Amino acid sequence: MNNCRFIVLWLFVILLTFPTSLQAERAAPLLTNPVTDSELRSDSVGVTKQVYDPTRFTRAFEQFLPQAKPVILKELPEKRSRTTKTYLNSDRTETVVSSPYSLHYQEGSLWQEIDTHIVPDSSEAKFSHSVRKNNFKAKFNNRSNQPLQFESNNHSVSYEPEHTNQTEGIIINNSLTFVDAWDSTDLKYTTLQDSLKMELLLKAPQAPKTFSFLMNTRDVTPRLNPDGSVDFLNGNDQLEFSIPQMWVQDSSSSEYRYDRLSVNLVSNNGDIRLQFELNDTGLTYPILIDPTTTTNTHGVDPRSTTWTNKIYIDTPNIDISKITNVRFENMGGYALNGGRDVDVYLTRAEYGNLYGFGLNAPAPGSDGRSANWIGRTTAVTGGRAYVDISGDTVRSLLGPSGVVYGGAVWDDNSYVDFAWVYITYNVDDPSSASAGFSSTQGANNWSYLEWDGIAFTPMTWDAANYRWKGTSTYNLVFALGHHPDVKDSARKWTASAPGTVRITGNVRKGDTSFGDGVRVKIMKNQTQLWPSSGWHLIGFNDGVGYNVDLTTNVIAGDGIYFIVNKNVTTYADSTAWDPVISYIGANSTPAVPSNLRVGSRTSSSVTLLWDASTDSLGPVSYDILLNGSPLDVTNNTSYIFNGLTATGNYTFTVKARNSFGSVSGPSNTLVVGGDSQPPTAPGNLRIVSQTANSVTLGWTASTDNIGVTQYRVYSGPALLGTTASTSYVVSNMGANQLYSLSVRAVDAAANESQPSKTVYRYTGNYEYKYDARGRVDYIRFSSGQKLKHTYDANGNLMRVDLVP
Repeated sequence: MNNCRFIVLWLFVILLTFPTSLQAERAAPLLTNPVTDSELRSDSVGVTKQVYDPTRFTRAFEQFLPQAKPVILKELPEKRSRTTKTYLNSDRTETVVSSPYSLHYQEGSLWQEIDTHIVPDSSEAKFSHSVRKNNFKAKFNNRSNQPLQFESNNHSVSYEPEHTNQTEGIIINNSLTFVDAWDSTDLKYTTLQDSLKMELLLKAPQAPKTFSFLMNTRDVTPRLNPDGSVDFLNGNDQLEFSIPQMWVQDSSSSEYRYDRLSVNLVSNNGDIRLQFELNDTGLTYPILIDPTTTTNTHGVDPRSTTWTNKIYIDTPNIDISKITNVRFENMGGYALNGGRDVDVYLTRAEYGNLYGFGLNAPAPGSDGRSANWIGRTTAVTGGRAYVDISGDTVRSLLGPSGVVYGGAVWDDNSYVDFAWVYITYNVDDPSSASAGFSSTQGANNWSYLEWDGIAFTPMTWDAANYRWKGTSTYNLVFALGHHPDVKDSARKWTASAPGTVRITGNVRKGDTSFGDGVRVKIMKNQTQLWPSSGWHLIGFNDGVGYNVDLTTNVIAGDGIYFIVNKNVTTYADSTAWDPVISYIGANSTPAVPSNLRVGSRTSSSVTLLWDASTDSLGPVSYDILLNGSPLDVTNNTSYIFNGLTATGNYTFTVKARNSFGSVSGPSNTLVVGGDSQPPTAPGNLRIVSQTANSVTLGWTASTDNIGVTQYRVYSGPALLGTTASTSYVVSNMGANQLYSLSVRAVDAAANESQPSKTVYRYTGNYEYKYDARGRVDYIRFSSGQKLKHTYDANGNLMRVDLVP
């Protein structure tokens, strides 16, 4: 069946030129009277007080989703990313929250909830507190003249305020405040998801106008920009974090002023100081200064500090044909009450999150980007402006098909503050028990059974109570759970196709008032999947239960059984269990193995090699075919065939097979013939060295179509020995003996080459005889044998022959 998914894009835009506007809320308006110590301690007053609270999204959805809204059941942590949350709703829809700032931090391979609270931490002597469950680490000291440290990606900067009074900090949730850190000046640090906010509250005209912070950095270099912002660059000149352009706000308005601070980086004797000076001419005290440090982890440039009348909002890519509703909500400038009417758009290309255009930017679609106008929000007194647009209207404006990549909002005469987009669209529903619950056995792949430990028996439909009932009074299966009796209650999901399925869902006690609990298990046909053996006990008062999450391969007709056992008694055994089964790997044909080739061979065997096949369902095996007929099966990408003969020809192919038996097409064909071709004769046989009774021979290697395996060394017809190298020592040579030495190469099929040339070695006395031209005519040995030398017409030696 189909259901709907709500995509909510939460966008906090940089409108007040400081990136803390990327965070959840703006700074509260300043009071006209100084903040007192007691007020800070009571947390009744503060400049920035919000603590990041993940549950805020659930509350927001319940308030702002369209009235025909589902109930949020739970978050799906496995679907988290840095900037998204996903919620499961009661009607099997999902609500996805997207934000340009961080909602989670990464710990290993998991995305964890951010916790911005400042907590005691004595792991380092010079710091007393820290924030670690965040996208950056912050380390604090509760003395005003001590440094704090900001660390991101193993890069860090510390700030040590100079010339302060000796005051002790006040920690409230995610803020550390030093009252009168300087005369009539409070210093406050606040940890947000992507930034460490620093605020200086100058409470009276006698407050200092110049402030200095000693900085120490690790693996980053600070750089002052012309607008007064500071970038911290790593060794590759890449931005790690920054202090955006600092702003000033006085008590007369909510305006952020950027022209009242003079900022400098001063280097002296290896020390670097961040210094800024306030021009308070015409300003009303108290005055707020904001030099905040922000990360570069959340995908939005932290230096974007321009007010904007246009926002581009990134969304997942959504098929237009599946959209059922689009809802835009927005708020105007900070000084406005509630929302302000704006034009809204959907984009047809990928632009990501974009803002910082200024107050006179052209409308989306008129700025060179592909965006279609779809409506305009309407302001509600004291609330947000919003508009709902049906999927049919969207398709009438954009066409029946294609993809939406994001949204955009635009105001022609004011700036846009916050904007949200809700996109509702149909998605394929996994086979959940509750969604597939039916009065018909087998409908939606679900059946309802009772089990006596040996056999399953179908239950009977109880129409009056909309549930399935077994032979005993309380043996029941209903949409969201079970109740066992003498026999176990079970529901069965039947696979309609082969593939890999994921089984998820929480099992817990539904009635936690009393009893002795229940026992549960999951089986596939006759094989137990979970737990590994026996039963999993759910205690009588266990309202939390166990989250099942496992995968298994199935073929069509396989049954997955969810079984609930009464444990001992049947008292209060109502059990909440709504399992979900989703195909995560459909059956497919493996890729064809490629590059079948010979790895090595001998006279009687050959090693076949090929490149691995791939399949969506994971590992595959390989069928080896010889002359078109099945030969063998292997899980490797190599195979040794024994049985080659000198005269035979062998045709090999390989096919891949997945775990469901689907077989790929054949690989390339490889023909391995019987080897009757001998190697080439060894070349350049020569005597390398000799003694009175030995000689060392050397020669040039032979070649062969398969490969040379050895060389045979002869004296005349007699075999002296073999070697795999291209040298050989003939030893123990007898006295007064003539040795006619030659070498032949041999391949794996025992084919022997022609002999090399012959070299001679005589171990007795001999004499040289010369012809009339002074050339060697023959060598005569004491045995009477001669080596006759024959020359061509040009005097070149043609051959040497042994003659009587």
